[in-house]
Amino acid sequence: MRHPNRRSAVVAMAAVIAARVEAASVPWPTRAWAEAPPASQGMDATALQALSELGRAAQMDSLLVARRGHIVLETYYEPFRAEMRHRINSATKGIVAALLGMAQAQGRLGGNDTPVLDHFPDRSFANVNAAKRTMTLQHLLDMQSGLAWQEPLNDLPPVSLREMRASGDWVRFVLDRPMALPPGQAFNYNSGNSHLLSAVLARATGMSTEAYARQQLFQPLGITDVEWPQDPQGISAGGFGLEMTTRDMARIGLLVQQVGRWEDRQLLPREWVAQLQVSRVPMIISANLDFRYGQQWWRLPEFNAVMAVGFNRQVILAMPDLELVTVTTGRSHWDFRRVLGALRSCVRT
Repeated sequence: MRHPNRRSAVVAMAAVIAARVEAASVPWPTRAWAEAPPASQGMDATALQALSELGRAAQMDSLLVARRGHIVLETYYEPFRAEMRHRINSATKGIVAALLGMAQAQGRLGGNDTPVLDHFPDRSFANVNAAKRTMTLQHLLDMQSGLAWQEPLNDLPPVSLREMRASGDWVRFVLDRPMALPPGQAFNYNSGNSHLLSAVLARATGMSTEAYARQQLFQPLGITDVEWPQDPQGISAGGFGLEMTTRDMARIGLLVQQVGRWEDRQLLPREWVAQLQVSRVPMIISANLDFRYGQQWWRLPEFNAVMAVGFNRQVILAMPDLELVTVTTGRSHWDFRRVLGALRSCVRT
């Protein structure tokens, strides 16, 4: 991490959420999810039904709510079905970042202060200057690389993303880009940053990001049904494209909710999860909500929520203070304040 005060905040947050999780007990859904009546988990059944109807109006494909490890609401809207995988779009980024944290904890990869270009010593790129040489993994994780990139978080065309996908070498396309700003100066959403993280992970582990994920993350969680596209060099797409079921997305959410612990193993470092709770990079994408970004996850301080978010609201959401995990998949951009507010209103005790 780049700043001592950020490090202190992360350590303090890790201690707080670890104590909360250790005081709780959840049924681990490695083989199958536990289901429970809403009232048994302190949830209002009528409010959950209203939330389900809101999901239909918002053109969701699926909506799952779990509290304390128990599914209390699970809705699939026609023609989507429970057994179908969903392309989770940019929620892929959050999973790649988690894998990076796992590799660092295992000693396979250095810290986030490492310059990005140091991970590609055998390659040369265009437009290399002093600013590009100072670009680090943390800058990629926080979407502050400074690379010139057009991929707005609205309905305007993601020009740079389309150009990368049409190129014959995605890593080269990203690292050939000129610098628009010094690294760390401003947030600029960039799926190329995320693809570089996947490429770095593959080099560090000696296997594809997908293979590493299956071995180190998916298998322990009981996730078996995934598809993951690759670039022309065989690097798993770092910024989009992963396909998985709604229940498997919820397993990722529960892992974050449980501060990286799964059954008797600490799969994700506690401090990595704690970083999601203190992410400070302002996204400035909404006039009425203060979105923050870090480690490829979104944070909404107003709702104490951390989220892996994909286009058209493919969302893995954890709300630690309420012990809630929520997943949505769909075809439109629903309103965060409305849906998260409705979700909070479902909690009674």
